[in-house]
Amino acid sequence: MSNIIDRNKFAVYIWTSNALMHCVPAWAYLFNKFWPHKQNVRVLGYDKPTYDLPNNFEYISLGTQRGPKYWSDDMAQYFSSPECEHEAFYLTTEDGFIVGDVDAELLDLAIKLSLSDPTGKFLKFCLTPDVHRRPKQVLKQFENYKLIKANQNSLYRHSLSHCVWRKDRFLEKLIPNQSPWDFELDNRRAINDGYDIFATE
Repeated sequence: MSNIIDRNKFAVYIWTSNALMHCVPAWAYLFNKFWPHKQNVRVLGYDKPTYDLPNNFEYISLGTQRGPKYWSDDMAQYFSSPECEHEAFYLTTEDGFIVGDVDAELLDLAIKLSLSDPTGKFLKFCLTPDVHRRPKQVLKQFENYKLIKANQNSLYRHSLSHCVWRKDRFLEKLIPNQSPWDFELDNRRAINDGYDIFATE
């Protein structure tokens, strides 16, 4: 796996709703404080904000907000459009605040794996303790951590919390008329799907 990261192929996204878009300025402040690299961010929302965002943030309106069950439709429409030119991305919610320094080494590992797709089965890399709390296997021992992979029968494989996703696989997972919670709990489409979910321990 190459040590060179083509950051033009990677992006950071958050999504928001009209009810919670007031959280975005705080999220932006914390992101710029704790993210280890200079990084542009795209905010996917609906109504245009009435506040200013940092220069590295771009707000993209997905149109009229129709309700939670159209979340998957709106995500599919955006991420399949020419406007989304990235092969992989970090995705989370506007209230998923980053409250401490993000480990640059672990983040770079996640990005490298997502872009190189060494097995041809990369789905996502989880940046929270979620995966190591469930059935998993150890792939490699590094000096200060282990690279692990979720078992095919582990639950919540579609968790949306602080993950780096391959765009093509994310789009494959989206089906019409699902809220974010429907997506996360859709175990019948997540368990034994053959895709790899990486994390560290």
